[in-house]
Formats: sequence, structure tokens, C-alpha cells
Amino acid sequence: MDISYSIDISSSDLESLAILSNSLFAEKSRFSHSDFIDMSNQKDIYLIAKAYIKDSSEIIGYFVSRQILDEAEIYQIGIKDSYQGQNIGKHLLEFSLNILKEMKIKKVYLEVRNNNNKAINLYQKVGFIKYGLRKNYYENNIDAYLYRKELI
Repeated sequence: MDISYSIDISSSDLESLAILSNSLFAEKSRFSHSDFIDMSNQKDIYLIAKAYIKDSSEIIGYFVSRQILDEAEIYQIGIKDSYQGQNIGKHLLEFSLNILKEMKIKKVYLEVRNNNNKAINLYQKVGFIKYGLRKNYYENNIDAYLYRKELI
């Protein structure tokens, strides 16, 4: 199985990205097909990257961030359930951070549920540092940890 990473998102990819988001995230957190269309039409603001199986072009993961001047905020990273635990998320995140660095982004921010240990471990592995907390940020009074990473 040959996994590739790309920022070349076609219009036919957008529905697959929305289906994957729908399968991974709660209703308030997931992106719809129209969300992905809107983001892809604003390429100078959003970075969307995908992980896919090269021979079949099956999308198995994605990354979405938004650029604000020389900073970026990661909105979502998701890997299809059957491919989790294989370092695909780590490679997709590193690939995407390299693209952001090429775009002259200096700092990257994100927030993560304080009980999402898989995501927290991933972010810490690639050098994100926790710098804050938002109490009761998510539904069911779940706190959000705030993380950042310097790219320069």
C-alpha cells in the first residue's frame, strides 16, 4: 500500500472529504460538502491537504488550516478509522506543516479536546506546545487545550 500526500484537491475529492469528515466528527464539528467547496474556492486562505492510496486514489485522511497573515490555525485533521494508528496522521501533519512553512507561516495554533489523547500525543510528537486552556469549550463541558508550534 503506497500512501501519498497532496494539496492538489479536485472538485471530485470534495465529496469524499465531506463523507470522511462526517464519519469522524460530531455534527457541530464536521465539515459539509459545501464547507469544503467554500474553502477550496479560497485557496489563498485555506490549506487543504489529503492522504490517499496512490493506486486507487482513495482518500483516507485530510488536513484543514486557515492562514491569517503569517500565522495559521489548524481546524481539523482526520484519518479514516481503519487507517488510524499507522502514522498516517503524523505524516500528513508533517507534510502540511512543511507546506505552511513554505508559505512563510511562522506560528501554527490549534485547540483540542482535553480528553482526545490520540490527538494530543500526535501534536506533541511533532513539537506542538500546550500554552492555554479554554474551560467548557466543547459540548458536555469538555475543556479545550490550546497548542502552538513555531515554524521558523
